Amino acid sequence: QAFHIKYRNEDKVNDEMNSNWTRDRYELGTDFNHFNGMLGGWLVVGYDRDKSSNPTDGATRNDGWYWEGDFGPTFKLTEKLSLNPTLYTTGEMYDSGDMVETQIRIMMPYVLNDKVTIMPRIRFTLDREYEEKNKKVWEFKAGDRIRYELLANINITEDLSSFVGVAYENADRDYVDGGKKDIDLFWTYASLTYKF
Repeated sequence: QAFHIKYRNEDKVNDEMNSNWTRDRYELGTDFNHFNGMLGGWLVVGYDRDKSSNPTDGATRNDGWYWEGDFGPTFKLTEKLSLNPTLYTTGEMYDSGDMVETQIRIMMPYVLNDKVTIMPRIRFTLDREYEEKNKKVWEFKAGDRIRYELLANINITEDLSSFVGVAYENADRDYVDGGKKDIDLFWTYASLTYKF
């Protein structure tokens, strides 16, 4: 069981569309792995304090709290291949609106060698909806949003590693006042981690 506390200062840079990203973010998280991998995952909860608006100019702040977590068992199928089905949940409760999502995620990590682990994964959204003032604006129903990912962990040295990946998301968002909109996306992931 591990815990972390995180603070992030986010400041807007001439971007009126994303003014609610100017905020102080406080987060408490945990990672866990119990019962020989039968219950593993992570969970974070946090609070965002909007710094973008000045109460004297008539604007309103967009404060709120959020959670995000992913947990489930890991089954070792062979010496190199595992199956990791998880339940993912996230939610945002902000002054401007609320969003809640639930997904089933299925990953099959394959240890190619002592340097590379390949991890194909599918994210299947069961339900996601966004509300403003207790009125639903849009939603994804089961089958409306599926992301196909090919990820990899690469151990470059004993202390340096990289996480890379590509993904395609097939998504049809259902708007209450406008019907379904196709919002398919391509994703790329890249990171470097150094262990001191």
